Amino acid sequence: MTPVFLSHVLVVVDQASYEGIRHSKELGMLAKVDERTVEPSCGGWTACYIAGRQTTLEILAAGQSMEEEPLRVGRSGIGFGYSGEAGARDIERRLSFAFGNRVTLRTLAKQTLRSSFPWYSEIDVESGADRVLSTWFYELSPGFLIARYPEANGAHVLEHQQYFAAHTLPNQLLDDIVGVTLALNPAETSLLAAGLKAVGWTVCPLTDKTVVNGPGITISLIPSSGRDGIQEVEFRLKRSNPNEDIRIGKIELKLAGETGFLKLQ
Repeated sequence: MTPVFLSHVLVVVDQASYEGIRHSKELGMLAKVDERTVEPSCGGWTACYIAGRQTTLEILAAGQSMEEEPLRVGRSGIGFGYSGEAGARDIERRLSFAFGNRVTLRTLAKQTLRSSFPWYSEIDVESGADRVLSTWFYELSPGFLIARYPEANGAHVLEHQQYFAAHTLPNQLLDDIVGVTLALNPAETSLLAAGLKAVGWTVCPLTDKTVVNGPGITISLIPSSGRDGIQEVEFRLKRSNPNEDIRIGKIELKLAGETGFLKLQ
């Protein structure tokens, strides 16, 4: 079975919290907070990116549009990575067995002034309108990685870590995202749990939540109560840190030893 790992977490917050994150000295001590605008041909939104060893957190302000859809507070996304053409075929086959023709595979290209080259391949499961969570399975194209890292001497397959490494600080405290807590309605909970089970993750229904475990990551699915979407992102830190509780707009950053939590409200 093709290994599938957590790669990307996306959250939409209110404008004041976004500005607080963009200028937060405390977050800047954990990792580089990098504001970037996606090129117009791919959507044109602006976000803050916080990169770990092989995961990245993308934070957007509500009010923008992504793929022609207005973003509201609580809208969330999770991207899962895999490797290789054989991996793409395997994952598409497993998801199609579970979801039929709701599964699509597409390849995106990246444009420059002089050329166009493959960017990434993405497998999606159609989840219907009014969804809170978007999920996708993707692989960065070897052609993109080679163009991005010419020093790789033409290697055909490069790890995701090399892409994220370009956006990390050499001695940053943040290592990786290791946990995500989501509040979803029953239909979205079932869809996510079924999709991850199809690609080899372990799904454990409990009395008050559903716990899904993959390589180095735990996703906790809790019932809807107020604001849906991602409620908490848990980080592993590279070294122990004194306990701190920091407010950033409506967001709470908690540090406790070698663990950190970003709690969204």
